Amino acid sequence: MVSNAESDGYIKTRELLEAIEKEWGLKLDSRTISYWIARPNNPMPCAYRGKNGQAHKFDWQDCRPWIEQNIVDSGALEETAIDDMDWHQARTVSARERAKRDRIETAALERRYVEAAALSGVVEDLARQAVLALRALPARIAPRLAALDDELAIGQALDEEIRTLCTEIERGALRILEEEPDLDMLQPSGDPA
Repeated sequence: MVSNAESDGYIKTRELLEAIEKEWGLKLDSRTISYWIARPNNPMPCAYRGKNGQAHKFDWQDCRPWIEQNIVDSGALEETAIDDMDWHQARTVSARERAKRDRIETAALERRYVEAAALSGVVEDLARQAVLALRALPARIAPRLAALDDELAIGQALDEEIRTLCTEIERGALRILEEEPDLDMLQPSGDPA
């Protein structure tokens, strides 16, 4: 329910916008409300149409079902094809998408996000280094194992070498991730720098 300081029980456009945001989480412009009132087919109910700078007044009990039926339940602000939207709805969708892109770009600049395509080369290099280190393990440890005849000592030597190798791989990965990125390296393939 919308709280109301007016003695006549009606709310103004600003209060209606606040109620819509509180009820459905939709941030709308006052011009959208004016458009809804002026619709030729199925206009939004308005208790009083303000003239010459006066505010429109609305009865929340009349407006709430209209908004639910025409905007929220129909998904008009989210799912309607762009050709079926009025100018205000399309502008709202456009502003939301622009805000999402801006948020992602800001996070990328702050190095909280990185494009997956940009990291594919780095990940491929790390994987190649790990594979080469693992394949070199037998040649590196074979002479030491040949000198051992105790099964427990062989197991400990293998465990020690594998742990050392894992630590080297981890340090290499951390070193690459902590370095300043090379801007050419982070460009997805096919994109101009």
